[in-house]
Amino acid sequence: MAKKAKKTTNQGKSTVTTENNKAEETAPVDAAEQATPAAEETTDVVGDQAEASAEAVAEVEATVTETAPAPTANTKAAGIVDESMVDPKLRDALNLLKTQFDDYRENMAKGRPLSDKQGVEYQTRLWSILRSVLGKQGQEFKVLFGQLLALLHSESTGCLDPRYRYRFFPLLAIGARQARSFESILSALLTVANPQERTLRLKQVDFKQVFDRYDDKAALDRVTDYFNL
Repeated sequence: MAKKAKKTTNQGKSTVTTENNKAEETAPVDAAEQATPAAEETTDVVGDQAEASAEAVAEVEATVTETAPAPTANTKAAGIVDESMVDPKLRDALNLLKTQFDDYRENMAKGRPLSDKQGVEYQTRLWSILRSVLGKQGQEFKVLFGQLLALLHSESTGCLDPRYRYRFFPLLAIGARQARSFESILSALLTVANPQERTLRLKQVDFKQVFDRYDDKAALDRVTDYFNL
């Protein structure tokens, strides 16, 4: 069952929080792999347990002040990297990212019926995509991260609308720590994905807190360097 993002106010700031179930720790997702992790049915998150788990949910760490403008509705992939301007050595990686995200976009589209098993599979794939990009270095990171932000923004009112982006999080079998990290990072990147609002939004996101649970500590430096923070 999807968990919606909710906003609570504290001392002039509102914190975007979402709720997801507490899952048992399993082996982490390999960022370099494209392979689809097994999406077997879990027995610890079913029926009434899914609702009870709401009490054990972690906060999403992306913070946004109350004066922040609402995200601009935009279903077009504005700002997506022009392949002709990219180093030929990076084009394969760029096209792979597009292909992987398009697969997610198509299969997780609004109104498309999905079984729990399918939903878990595709949301786990999205986490693998994020981890893969965050694990790149140098120019490859800059190109792919820019592309990732544009792709995320293109679906901010589509399959990544707040009502849909966390649909199967309660069933993810990636461990509680990774699930919370996934939730935090996805929320933060969507917050700053719109280039027209990015300057303001960057002032309202605490990336150090967002990446607090993420296992690759160097990823925080790459992200903050990208935004010149």
